Amino acid sequence: MHLEGVAPPELVKLHGELIAFGWVEQNTGEVPICYRITPAGSRAMRQAQGGETTEELSETAESTIPRFPRKKRDKTPSPEPVAVPS
Repeated sequence: MHLEGVAPPELVKLHGELIAFGWVEQNTGEVPICYRITPAGSRAMRQAQGGETTEELSETAESTIPRFPRKKRDKTPSPEPVAVPS
């Protein structure tokens, strides 16, 4: 809620950027209003601290992208259009 040397309006902007970049996400569960760091956030933090290079980031980024199964399309044909008298 507080960060030394940062005004509250600036803190709100920083919080929004963390969410927009996908570096934190809301942890809905037992603890209300709690956030957790995402894998992308962990990588960004390591890179900011000098522990990970850009090459390492590009190699690991593709493997951490969530893959969701595609939805099966209904194979039934669409109904014939019906002419409406005018």
